[in-house]
Amino acid sequence: PKVLNEDGTTQYLVRQKLDVFDYMLRFIPFQFVKKIFDKRLSIYECRDLSDTETTDIKMGSGCFMLIDREKFVEIGGFDERFFMYFEDNDLCLRFGKAGYRILYTPFETVVHMYEKGAHKSRKLFKIFMQSMGKFFNKWGWRFF
Repeated sequence: PKVLNEDGTTQYLVRQKLDVFDYMLRFIPFQFVKKIFDKRLSIYECRDLSDTETTDIKMGSGCFMLIDREKFVEIGGFDERFFMYFEDNDLCLRFGKAGYRILYTPFETVVHMYEKGAHKSRKLFKIFMQSMGKFFNKWGWRFF
């Protein structure tokens, strides 16, 4: 579904690719840097997804997923190496690798109470970095 903030604005959580640079760019607190890379971030965050049709995507957010249980079991469910962060991306890539489609629909919405924990807590940032390392070790380190 389309993921919204409490104020109704869109959270751009769909991905067509993951690389280290784009992922880390989101953590940079300086808006002028984000402004320089706005076009790149727009592509990375899939800001151009249609509001009028369902779209095939590579990765959706784990904050809300509807999954066929049989297919979930078939691909081995969640990889337990990911306690938090990147587990949804890994799951989506494994669904795709198995030949299944991942769909984004703008017709249904969900409000995600997004706290940006890894932005605020050293403990969560450490978990984030560990999960990121596990993810890229598994799927390959792409920097750009």
